[in-house]
Amino acid sequence: ITAASKQFGHGVSVAQGRFVAVSGVGSASIFDVLHPQSTQDSILASGVATAAGVDSPFTGASDELVSVAADAVVAIVTPRALNIRNTPTSRPHELALDVSGGVDGEAGELLGAFQATDQLFTSVTPSGVFAATSFVGPVSSHGNYVAVVLAGVLGTSAARGVAVLDVRSSVTAVGIVSSTVPSYGEAVTLSSDERG
Repeated sequence: ITAASKQFGHGVSVAQGRFVAVSGVGSASIFDVLHPQSTQDSILASGVATAAGVDSPFTGASDELVSVAADAVVAIVTPRALNIRNTPTSRPHELALDVSGGVDGEAGELLGAFQATDQLFTSVTPSGVFAATSFVGPVSSHGNYVAVVLAGVLGTSAARGVAVLDVRSSVTAVGIVSSTVPSYGEAVTLSSDERG
């Protein structure tokens, strides 16, 4: 394991008992700890932005925190973009992403690529409309669900929101909860009740 970026290890996620996803500045890394020929593959912030259609994807990308969470799906988030990919199954030791955000071979199919300003991250609340302007960084993945923290505006006030997304045949918002408390969403996690 090589520290591939500044703040390497800012966040760590383990998927399916074998894939380790590590956050960092400018890029994140993913590797398969159970495959003897696994390589440490990088996901560049500019690639995440490119896949989401961000104008000028390379501008400032090397200084952006890339957060990643993995389970049945892999969620990769920067301040400007969110990519959601399948966790590979046919070649589980490979999840290589190139600079354009594409995938190497059959691994990690792109399921959705979004900017924070997309309609998916807008919600109507009793306090007004929450409209997102950027992703804050914390992200969580559990099964086919992803939770991501957003910064934006609620009515006329600065606010944060947590969006929970259902990732199946398409990506849909289960809900968005927003707050004008500045520290809202400093961390986020998803879990399920295994007892049914």
